[in-house]
Amino acid sequence: MLSEKAKSILGQSTQLFEQQLVELKTLQPNDDCRAAWLLLEQEWGRYRPQLADIRSDAKAVWTGSEAVLAAAQKLTAAYERTAGTPGGHLVNLAGRQRMLSQRAAKAFFFRNMGVNAVEAGQMLDGAMKEFIKAHEELKAAPRTRPRSSPIWPWSNSSGSSSRMH
Repeated sequence: MLSEKAKSILGQSTQLFEQQLVELKTLQPNDDCRAAWLLLEQEWGRYRPQLADIRSDAKAVWTGSEAVLAAAQKLTAAYERTAGTPGGHLVNLAGRQRMLSQRAAKAFFFRNMGVNAVEAGQMLDGAMKEFIKAHEELKAAPRTRPRSSPIWPWSNSSGSSSRMH
């Protein structure tokens, strides 16, 4: 049974994910991004019901979370290809750092629950190694983008997104 605080955090996280998924629906500059968004929406639809009681079928939660993560990575890669800028790559790399920290926490949780323990341990090790490597790349990246220059070709100079179809 999840504690009330954990349930609250999960509820807030779910709500935020769904809000961002709706926002991303308005930011689909090409077919590649649209297809990747649809895949993410489908995977999320299959995964979301499993979050009601993550301990009832922890292996299904593991599998569902991996499917959502893979779909999100495909969407991120589609946006990065569309942007085609070094700034876009760095923004995605920085975002991936956050994902890796969450992935490490997930791997730790599942390993300690005894669910896919070997795979979870490998995931934890891999996430830490990838985090360190990406951190070094971010530290070494040149800072050449003027503040007024948009990172994404479909955003305005403040970095806010404008609606694209």
